[in-house]
Amino acid sequence: VRRIAEEVAPGFKVHVLPVPCWGAFVPALNTLLNFAQRCGMKFILYQSLEVQCTAAVLQRFLDHHTNDTLVVGPVFNGHDFKSGERPLNGRTTPWNTLALWSVRKLALTGFLCIADGLPEVPPSIGKEGTQGVHQNPQEAFSTAPLGPMGSDSWWTRDLASAAANSVPAGVEEVTAIALLQHLHGKDRARAVLLQLPRELEAQLSWEASWGKDERRAKWHKYKMESKVSRPAAQLEELFKFQRPRSMSKPEVGSPSNAVVCCSRRRPSDTELETSASQPAQDSKAVPVQAVPAPQDADSCGTTTGSSTYFATVTHYGESIAPPPEVQWICLASCGLFSANSAAVLASAFRQINASPANASASAMMFVGLLIGGVYLPMPLSLWLTRTVTRRANHIAGLALFGGFLLLGHIGNVLAQLLGWGPQVTLLARLVQGLGSGILFQARFVLASLSTSDLHARQQSMIFLANDLGLGLGALLPAAVPTLRGSRGADSASTDLLPSVVLALISLAYLLWVAAAFPRRMPFLSDRVRFPAKLINGVPRSTSKEAGNYRISVLVSGTLRVFVQSAILPTVALSMRDAHWTGNFRQTFAVAAICLLPMPFEAVASRICCACSLRVRGTDGIESSKLAFGVIGIAALVAVSVSLRSVVRKDAETSALLMRIWELATLMIVLAMAAPFNASRLYQLKDAEKAVVVLEWMKAYVGRLLGPLFAVLAYDCVGYGALLAVLCTATGVVSLTA
Repeated sequence: VRRIAEEVAPGFKVHVLPVPCWGAFVPALNTLLNFAQRCGMKFILYQSLEVQCTAAVLQRFLDHHTNDTLVVGPVFNGHDFKSGERPLNGRTTPWNTLALWSVRKLALTGFLCIADGLPEVPPSIGKEGTQGVHQNPQEAFSTAPLGPMGSDSWWTRDLASAAANSVPAGVEEVTAIALLQHLHGKDRARAVLLQLPRELEAQLSWEASWGKDERRAKWHKYKMESKVSRPAAQLEELFKFQRPRSMSKPEVGSPSNAVVCCSRRRPSDTELETSASQPAQDSKAVPVQAVPAPQDADSCGTTTGSSTYFATVTHYGESIAPPPEVQWICLASCGLFSANSAAVLASAFRQINASPANASASAMMFVGLLIGGVYLPMPLSLWLTRTVTRRANHIAGLALFGGFLLLGHIGNVLAQLLGWGPQVTLLARLVQGLGSGILFQARFVLASLSTSDLHARQQSMIFLANDLGLGLGALLPAAVPTLRGSRGADSASTDLLPSVVLALISLAYLLWVAAAFPRRMPFLSDRVRFPAKLINGVPRSTSKEAGNYRISVLVSGTLRVFVQSAILPTVALSMRDAHWTGNFRQTFAVAAICLLPMPFEAVASRICCACSLRVRGTDGIESSKLAFGVIGIAALVAVSVSLRSVVRKDAETSALLMRIWELATLMIVLAMAAPFNASRLYQLKDAEKAVVVLEWMKAYVGRLLGPLFAVLAYDCVGYGALLAVLCTATGVVSLTA
């Protein structure tokens, strides 16, 4: 072997390892594993002689290997591939036809001997009073030695028709993955099946046609047809004293998920004794693969009824999205924080209405702090979130956010019940602000679990979640008294009941996170997240492009939030001057202002089903920006002309409606312009740092200074000058998008 290798590839070092007992599959594989372990190797690649691949394919496997990954393999013909987390069976698992394993993890158990099969043991052996039947238990088995699995001496019709009570051999990957996930948890022994991109798939070939070798063709056909039933029988024997869960699909975060068991039931000892006492039947009548009938199974031989699971495997395509539970929890976190920040608007508006037209700067400052004060503790919150997530993973960061939110609302409830002053309410807002680090964490988690082609979509969904949270949060103080049959805007219940509701929502959020959020996150490497930019070793962006991207995203994102936050108190102040207060009119108007742009934002972000199918090319983005800009300008002109042409008896009402429509149009323009460049932030090498800077600027310049500026400017220079500033800022957002 060494001589042949030296002739073919001079200088290539080959180690010939002796395998005294070849067996079926396992001994040779474990011999190679032991050698890799002795040599201190980190990975071991199992590759069949029929498979050929390039170094780029193997590099793709390495890109997906993390500290929590057990094995990575590609999709072959015969695999049952579907993106996401799947139950582990013989058709969803990576095959050792070509698979890259972690030596350190696999060496804990190796491939299990049960994967070499277990012959049927007559139940009378070893029982009292039956020792005379077989003095030597080995006589109960066939004395004819078998060659390696697949050889002429092994693959015979008699063995292909083995007794149904024996455990068939093969598909050794399944039992190894299932046992390691049972011992360490599925999050620390992850199995990954990759659907390679087209350019890499062309560099991988599997020669599975055997020409005139009919025996080997039959052997290969038997292997493929029994890919599900053989490992299912092994798992049934391996975990027969365990009680796996029955579920329609694996649950994310559950401790023991996953292998679909074969529908064949293992007979009991009584049934074995009964069958052993009866005359032997023709073994050819019992097939070795106990695949369910077609009406009870799918095309892969997997039962469609209730299934039991012991392990899972993750299927990745070229485009990778976060797990659904993780995505919904992150979006709900952003929406909940926005709802919490907007729930205080009713109290702020009540203080605005109670103050005179030319109130003192300190009074207006207090109102601005009440609205935006929840963002003041953001640096401390970010430090707490980072510290907690590094020590106890990201589920602890979510729990930290929910805990501070719950604590703040409990404090606010006590303040209302005990009659404490508004300063306590402001203090409760600061406590809630200690959870503002969730804005950084949610973005980081979603970006780290997905490929770059989905970053724009996720960013847009975060925008929508924030806007939805603002609208619902503003409606909450009006909705709770309305459900109770009271419409008194000045009653103490407008502060008490929303805090009670938000406290209950925060508690439900904590329970949801504890039940559904995974304890360990399957983060992707940069080479996986940005495959197109890194496939030829090209950096994600040049320094000049990075600077332009950074400036445009920071300016666009900050001014968008600034204008949005300034519009909300401007609407309330305009309604106060027009004497349209009471019965939560200001709250309803602000909620409508927040919710109105959402359909436009969804279309601009291409989140809707029809738009999401379009190609997001550079030309498409530029044309979309131009189209949406024209729509926004046309809407602004149309609204202005139509409202000014309306003749009303009440001049104050006419002016108020005009203002509301002008501000609503600005919100629509902001919603359409914002999403275009948001995803470019993740193309930067320092993406995490840039996200932190953007969130800080949005919090302090946008959410905090926006309301303060609007309140002070409205009282000092009037609505006209304030509108001019807001229109100018909106134009800058549109140009930098």
